[in-house]
Amino acid sequence: MQTGKQPALWRAIAHGNLKMAAKVITRSKPNINAVYRGRTALCVAIQRYDRTAVDFLLQQPTMNPGTSCLSDPDMLSFAARKGDLGLVERLLRFPAIDINCQDYWGMIPAMHALASGEFYILQLFLSDDRMDANITNDCGHTLLHLAVQKADTVSIQILVRHARVDVNARDSEGQTPLHLAASQARRHKPDRIAISLLDSARVDINARDTQGRTPLWRAIESSGNDVAHIILQKSNVDFSSDQNSMIPLAIAIRRGCESIVKHMLRHPKFSIPDVHKASISPMWEACRSGNANIVTELLRWNVIDVNQVGPTGTSPLQVAIVGQHVPIVRLLLGDGDRVAVNHLGPQQWSALTFAAAAGHREIVSLLLSHPHIDPNHIDDLGRRPLWWAIHGNHLEVMQLLCSDLRVQKSHKLRELRNLQQ
Repeated sequence: MQTGKQPALWRAIAHGNLKMAAKVITRSKPNINAVYRGRTALCVAIQRYDRTAVDFLLQQPTMNPGTSCLSDPDMLSFAARKGDLGLVERLLRFPAIDINCQDYWGMIPAMHALASGEFYILQLFLSDDRMDANITNDCGHTLLHLAVQKADTVSIQILVRHARVDVNARDSEGQTPLHLAASQARRHKPDRIAISLLDSARVDINARDTQGRTPLWRAIESSGNDVAHIILQKSNVDFSSDQNSMIPLAIAIRRGCESIVKHMLRHPKFSIPDVHKASISPMWEACRSGNANIVTELLRWNVIDVNQVGPTGTSPLQVAIVGQHVPIVRLLLGDGDRVAVNHLGPQQWSALTFAAAAGHREIVSLLLSHPHIDPNHIDDLGRRPLWWAIHGNHLEVMQLLCSDLRVQKSHKLRELRNLQQ
């Protein structure tokens, strides 16, 4: 590579002086493929997008650019960005051209064609056997990832139909193009993007990223109901949890996606894996969020454990009481013997203890109306619900408990005596 005096041909092309370039070639017979400061004369002409100069150089019989020149990412990439089909075709005729050459950002010429919406040039690149259709840029994204990011359904359809394109390629976060479509569900036409991807039977709808999350999980997380419904139309959906033991149903409940919850529960292959005992309880999540509609839906399905505790150790009934969600408490207590009304949570507190300590008269009344409630339960400090009502100065709750015949008389007298003291 020359670094000294600027070659005459290089200087003529750089200034767009083709007459001078022709004279130099005729008189001096220079090496027109010589590299000066990392560029040949052809590189300079393409960078300037001087089509006349490019045509002039390509017509020279001695033009035989080597890999050192044509590996320059500016050449094909620049032609692709400009949408110059003729120039791209002429450059691709050279056997030495590096069709997979990456620029500073790791972008190959085909990626520039895609970014510019040059569909025919993209197809031209894909038809060349030298092209690696699964090269990733510096962000770990393939052509298909970029098409999804761009919401370019035409490019997506071109790519998923190409045999050499890996439709399940992973980026730096382990996400496939379908993951990316699901994560960007709030963007324009997310359903069309997902449908375009799923045109290929090779797309794995249950692929897991580095966090163990499937495209369905990502769609629900991003409130992409349309994409989630499209995935749920498939027969082989995986409903298991991510690395944090959160199942898709629980995240749908947390997001308040009632339509997704119903669709999942009605899916013919829906199940909650055995490992779900370590995950967030769907019923607990619904009760915590106070969504009575979802609680009603969950109560219809025997597969849902209505007593599975949440991360705090509280049962669904207890967390509904803590949140003072009276309609949900009514729903749970009205479900017969299915709900464990005397379940012991943190500090051995029962549902009645939680309600009495909070002084919630209506909830205490609902609990006392249940035939299996134990009003004499003792927590880890040896205290009963009546003690918490008295010491919280919740007089109405205290009256309810004292009037209940199941509360032992000796306990009433002792607590009232302590109150007087």
